[in-house]
Amino acid sequence: MYFSVYLYLHLYLCICASRLLQDYGMGQPPEELCIYVLTWNVGASSPEKTNLDSLLSLDGTSNCPKKEPDIFVIGQQEVQASVAKQISCLFTNHPWTDTFITYLKDYGYQKVCSRLMQGLLINVFAKSEHLPYIDNVESQKTGTGLGGFWGNKGAVSIRMNLYNGSVTFVNMHLAAHDGMMGKRLKQFTKILLYHNYKTLHYIFDHDVVTILGDLNFRIKGIDNSESIINKVKNKNLYELLERDELRILLEHNKIFQCLNEVCPEFSPTFKYKVGTQSYNRKRRPAWCDRILHRALGKQARCIGFPVAYGTFLKVQQLSYRSHWKYVQSDHKPVSAEFLYKMERTSKCKYFSAEGDYIRPIDEL
Repeated sequence: MYFSVYLYLHLYLCICASRLLQDYGMGQPPEELCIYVLTWNVGASSPEKTNLDSLLSLDGTSNCPKKEPDIFVIGQQEVQASVAKQISCLFTNHPWTDTFITYLKDYGYQKVCSRLMQGLLINVFAKSEHLPYIDNVESQKTGTGLGGFWGNKGAVSIRMNLYNGSVTFVNMHLAAHDGMMGKRLKQFTKILLYHNYKTLHYIFDHDVVTILGDLNFRIKGIDNSESIINKVKNKNLYELLERDELRILLEHNKIFQCLNEVCPEFSPTFKYKVGTQSYNRKRRPAWCDRILHRALGKQARCIGFPVAYGTFLKVQQLSYRSHWKYVQSDHKPVSAEFLYKMERTSKCKYFSAEGDYIRPIDEL
């Protein structure tokens, strides 16, 4: 009896608080949020002397409305990951994470979460004013490397509830080399199936899904490296992109049809001679480094995964570029900016971890 009285009193106070916040225009999400997503295979390079102004577009080149993103999502592959380094990272941040923390704090950003699995690292930073509206933060990892489980390949991710929506950012590193598309597809599917969370189970259960990383997809055909390099020099990118494995999958594969990618207008991001702007002619150049997002509004089912319940966010992509000046690695960094347009709503909608609808406060 006493518990029931307490429960109803608690609900009544929640209703009053909710309506009071609405009356005074508080507790509402901003009209839009700008998310900056970066992927870079750093090739075990050190963060020392890395120009972060340009890398994070904080040099005035950002397309975000305020010229500074609200949230940074930074995914890296092949960070230094010796056994000693991995043990030390159980107690301290990875040197790349520390570098970003030190740099971004001067701009008013704080670390939301970080996750490391061998050479795979993901960090999320947010402006301080958004932190009270970020909750249920989880990180996860899935190894798909040696033996199907080793962490040299696979995915690390961070998911969260962000204002009215649920979002997840998944940093992947898939199997390398030409002729390995079947293996890449197998690894991608395993990540979708076994990369699970407590709050929302599957990756595609979220309102917005962003997949970034060294996906390692190559250019189909028998062109040698010299032929591809000449086409790049002559700006014949479209001819190459028509045979890009990922572009083909996005058009024809039922898994990838759930995702969108703006067609790259930059040169292949792999493989460069370290320290130069020249391609390594021993390897065929390719667009290995990519950023995809879930196409909201597509009423598709992704290999059995239902479309996420209750989409609160609309997404507009503002940019998709490579940062060609960086020569520390044989890959170029790639970034994308997304504008999350927030739908204002007077009702708070809730869903259980299983996706069951729970009545809004106003209906109680």
